[in-house]
Amino acid sequence: MGDPTDFQLVVYDCPADQNAAVVAVLNQLELDLDYEIGSGQSSHTELGLGRTYTDYSSGDLSEQVAARLTEAAPGATFACWTSPAHEYLGSAVMYAPDLGTFTSDCDAFGTPLLGQVELRQAILTAPPTATREEIADAVDRAAGAPWLNRIEQLQQRLT
Repeated sequence: MGDPTDFQLVVYDCPADQNAAVVAVLNQLELDLDYEIGSGQSSHTELGLGRTYTDYSSGDLSEQVAARLTEAAPGATFACWTSPAHEYLGSAVMYAPDLGTFTSDCDAFGTPLLGQVELRQAILTAPPTATREEIADAVDRAAGAPWLNRIEQLQQRLT
């Protein structure tokens, strides 16, 4: 995707000893707070869990940011995404230490979009003896449900 679009990052959980590493990444990327692009709030001294950090983007910024964050703060749980632009879908990455990394096309809110190809792949990779429940679990995982559920739990703790 070459057209400029919005980028958002939300960190939902982070071990205290890794907060400084996340703040360093935020500052290196010069991310602004809460859709105040150009506000001058791109120099951070502390991590705001549940806050939205933003920038304009083109390309795969969500994947680049996710790679930097997982390296700098492997104990953090976060979601980041670029919004769709013109005929292109957005790109989302969600990460939780015990779940690993999930990547997907997404809508403007970072919600993963499961296409026919991904759905078919999830069903076909299930063992031939898989139960309906096991197939449903495979489809849920392909749709990002474990990450979305984790994020929802952490959001509830933050409010």
